[in-house]
Amino acid sequence: TFNGCMNLISVSIPNGVSSLSGTFCGCKKLSSITIPSSVKLISDAFSGCDNLEDVTFKEGMNAIFDYAFENCPKLQNIVLPKSVTLLTCAFDSSVKMAKIPAHLKELERRNSAEFLPRFSKNTIINEY
Repeated sequence: TFNGCMNLISVSIPNGVSSLSGTFCGCKKLSSITIPSSVKLISDAFSGCDNLEDVTFKEGMNAIFDYAFENCPKLQNIVLPKSVTLLTCAFDSSVKMAKIPAHLKELERRNSAEFLPRFSKNTIINEY
């Protein structure tokens, strides 16, 4: 893992990696990352990345679990791919705008409080 690599600015995740868990926590200078389509789930992978501003998810991601992007104060806009079918408390209150697939919003409606207290009440959520 690259946990706590304070000077890591950018990284290229190779295609073929299937999951990220605890991989980049505390990488204070990491500013952007592209998640390849081979990554199916993320859990607690980028927590505490103070300068992370840009995350690009390629279609293919299935699940984003708890604390994946917790304490990433510069991460303000998220666009989730349509392939995401499970989203738990992955983001914190810094996210101002989230674009999510409509089927995730439908899951929220069916499961009420169990699903999308995943963003702050102030987050603008657009579905597509």
